[in-house]
Amino acid sequence: MSLKHHPAVARSARAHHALAKRNAPDIVELAINDASRIVLRQRRFRRDDGLGDSAATGIALRGRWASISTVNLHIATYVETVRMAAVIIDQRPALLNRTGDPSVARVALLAAANAVFGAEDETATTAALDGWLHNQQIIRKSRDKSMIVHT
Repeated sequence: MSLKHHPAVARSARAHHALAKRNAPDIVELAINDASRIVLRQRRFRRDDGLGDSAATGIALRGRWASISTVNLHIATYVETVRMAAVIIDQRPALLNRTGDPSVARVALLAAANAVFGAEDETATTAALDGWLHNQQIIRKSRDKSMIVHT
């Protein structure tokens, strides 16, 4: 498939490559995966993206033949996904800070996400981010519990 008619996707691929050069591969992979979840959730809340129900599944392109709808979904969300991954990486220190007020990190993340999605979609963006942040808290709590050593 040619990206000749998708210059924003080509620019995002260069931005993705730059993220990969500046950060550890596992951090970039996690940020891209999380950003993809946020983007798909944000689009689902918006309900006007024209992607249909396939966006709700969050189909991955890993290791199998992809349908044309999956490829179209990936292309349609790639620009926002890479931009949101950069936001997640930039906000990572504040998000990982367990001693500070989490609402400060949430406000900073929401402001950066609104720059990605546009302020007109703030309600959908807030809902998508709050869902993702809630999931992150559940994951963190389960990891913290598994780290407790019983003596």
